[in-house]
Amino acid sequence: MNERAYLESSGSICPDCGSKNIEGGRYASDADFVTLEVECKDCNFTWLDIYKLVGMEKR
Repeated sequence: MNERAYLESSGSICPDCGSKNIEGGRYASDADFVTLEVECKDCNFTWLDIYKLVGMEKR
C-alpha cells in the first residue's frame, strides 16, 4: 500500500498487510509534529503515524 492509500483509509489499516488489527503505542512530539508508534498485531509490521496541527476550534 502506498502512503496516499494509507491516508485515504484514515490510518485504519496496516500499510503492509491490510489488516484492521492495529494498535497505537507511544506518542512523541516536537515543535511541528506528533508521532504515534503503530503496530499490526497480525503481521508485526511497525510504523509511525505523523500528525500536524492544522487548526483549532473554540469550545
